[in-house]
Amino acid sequence: MTAIERPRYTQGQTLGAADFRAEQAYHRNGRRRHLLGPHTWGITLGLDLVEQPNPIDPTLVDVMLRPGLATDGYGRELMVDSALRLDPAAFSAFADIAHRQVYLAYDEVTSGHDNARYDDCLPGHQTRITEGYRIVVDPTPPTHDTVDIAGQPGVDVPAGGSLPAGAVAIPDDESIPYQTLPDGVTQRWLIRLGDVKWDGTTGRFRPADPGALTSGRRYAGLVADHLLGANGTLRIAPRDDPDDATPPAPDVADFATVEGRLRVQGRINAEKDIYLEASAIRYVNTPPTPTPVAMAISRAKPVTGTGEQLRLQLGTDPDDTHRLVVGRDSGSSAVDLFGVSAAGHAYLPSGIMSFGAQTRQMIDLWGGGHEYGIGVQDHTLYQRSGSDFAWFRGGTHSNARGDAGGGSVAMTLTHPDGLRVNAPVAATGRLTVGAGGDDQVRTRHVVGKQSGNDNIDHLYLNFQTGRDVVVGNMTGITSSLQVSGDLRVLGTIRSVLEIWTTTVRVKNAGSATPRSWSVTIPPGVFTSITSAFAVLQGFSLFNNEGSSAFDQFGHVANVDAIPQHVMVMVDGVAGLTQVFGRCFCAESSTGAQDDNTVLFTVVVIGRRTS
Repeated sequence: MTAIERPRYTQGQTLGAADFRAEQAYHRNGRRRHLLGPHTWGITLGLDLVEQPNPIDPTLVDVMLRPGLATDGYGRELMVDSALRLDPAAFSAFADIAHRQVYLAYDEVTSGHDNARYDDCLPGHQTRITEGYRIVVDPTPPTHDTVDIAGQPGVDVPAGGSLPAGAVAIPDDESIPYQTLPDGVTQRWLIRLGDVKWDGTTGRFRPADPGALTSGRRYAGLVADHLLGANGTLRIAPRDDPDDATPPAPDVADFATVEGRLRVQGRINAEKDIYLEASAIRYVNTPPTPTPVAMAISRAKPVTGTGEQLRLQLGTDPDDTHRLVVGRDSGSSAVDLFGVSAAGHAYLPSGIMSFGAQTRQMIDLWGGGHEYGIGVQDHTLYQRSGSDFAWFRGGTHSNARGDAGGGSVAMTLTHPDGLRVNAPVAATGRLTVGAGGDDQVRTRHVVGKQSGNDNIDHLYLNFQTGRDVVVGNMTGITSSLQVSGDLRVLGTIRSVLEIWTTTVRVKNAGSATPRSWSVTIPPGVFTSITSAFAVLQGFSLFNNEGSSAFDQFGHVANVDAIPQHVMVMVDGVAGLTQVFGRCFCAESSTGAQDDNTVLFTVVVIGRRTS
């Protein structure tokens, strides 16, 4: 067991060398324990390896060790008080070209005494010890000897290992103030300074690879439970000259690391970018409150496919109440602008979704080839479907084609069925069927409506167009028009019923023979003739064949001038342009009836469809 012992002086006590060595050991070991207690071993400051160009051969360099201070694992201080040029002779054992590790080791030598004072009782005996250092190149492992704790070596327990029975564990940093501190230089503890590139073929140094000069360096640290700022603040920064007009930029390289959990009870203000090199940022409740819902942001590979993702975790269950929300806060009120839930739902309760001013398919609803989506062309908003369109009222989702999922099908657009609307259709503008060509409107009933509202009114066909309304096919299959009420025609009835008339005056051909007559119908009056007949208007015993007024007459008091038989008849129709027949007017005197004249009207009934 190592005890902390100091001399106890009394008046008149005789002091010997052992008393002074005990006094010196008390203070010296106390300093060493201080260096290994609240501190850890390593380089305190300086001791940098620096290359200087060779003035003759630019491929060669000289290596300088700058002044500095270090403490080894036994609490011994190693101080280099002036720059030192590495001696090539220390590397003479290496004949190849390679990087060599350079270490610093504690060393001490005895030296002479002060001649101005009394000599030692033993003339010529050296009365001083000079503590120093020596350079070690590529040493054989291990780089330090064991640590003695209470008479037995300390054990470095590996992660997951167990401590042997009766052994004493040493911490990972190997800085142990309660060890048995060795005296002298018999115990070796090497401190690595870096690597240099030695060319054994020429016996000179060459420029080392980047990072080699600082490789393996270990710096002394602090061991404490807490660190307090004396003036209310604590500054952690690189060591630099406070009077430097252009101090080094603090964000050039890594400066400090925390190897373990860090809990901050105040605000964190980052004046530069934050780089996250670990797995995730996790959001938890304030301890000891449990965290039932896992919330985290991490960089990860996608679930399927390749690439990189910045992944936000919203719990582990598809719960619509767990959401990522973007919003604004004003005082005690908060407004949600956009949200995504763990159930896969997106919310935009109070904002507008904008896709900019480019024309493209903005929303892909399914598939990887833009088969189903919504987009914008020049002056056109479109909806794309790889198959059908359907509009449902109510119900729930169903993958069955045309299935409303418990709701009603309001409208469908399919191929080849076309557009089917299962509800009234109202159009405030013009409705064109068969645009650019011909097609059909199929319906059972057509009802007219008023102009200012949707009440029932007269039905107007080809209103204000001047165009005909055709029923059936003019040159093919015909269709009947049935009217259950009155038929009122304000214009000429032509294709339904065409009537043509002409008045004729025909004189007898002889005393006892009927006269044949014919009339010519102008071309285009009929496309078909249904009937033709003559209507007797009058007769005369005088010649009125050339009198359109039929007013040639006289008065003869004679029994022979008595009308006895008058007739007119139609014998036939020739095509669409001629009607022919016979007529005759007889009187009591046969010899006087050759100039008798019959007045009649020929009536022709037919159709004209052109």
